[in-house]
Amino acid sequence: MTLFPKYREEYLKQIWADVTKALSQKHIACTLDLVEGSMTVKTTRKTYDPVQILNARDMIKLLARSVPFPQAVKILDDEVSCDVVKIGGFVTNKERFVKRRQRLIGPNGNTLKALELLTDCYMLVQEHPSNLPHQRVDGQKRIGKETRVG
Repeated sequence: MTLFPKYREEYLKQIWADVTKALSQKHIACTLDLVEGSMTVKTTRKTYDPVQILNARDMIKLLARSVPFPQAVKILDDEVSCDVVKIGGFVTNKERFVKRRQRLIGPNGNTLKALELLTDCYMLVQEHPSNLPHQRVDGQKRIGKETRVG
């Protein structure tokens, strides 16, 4: 079970049919509980690949963290992985953190887009964490940490 924030509720209601369809192709059942604010995935009798339930869990965690559905559904591919890098703990000074995060994003998001093109990874920078779902996560992690220099 993965909890999601209230502001994600409307988006999740819109895309839930697509989520169900993507997971049913892998023989995974899913539920969206709007009262509790949670998403759940579970195996069915037809589920034959145990890794798919872990991928499905990762997908709903990404959806809860505001990753768009077209990016989050890529995690169902066995060759794709994801990682969440919490960049907020690198510095104790809030002002310095904001500057470093802005340096990572760049003007009009250009630096972030260039990093995505160079590494073939999707990056989402939020207030505290950075979500990195894709194949070359280690390189992205290193870039996020090296942005601290200066």
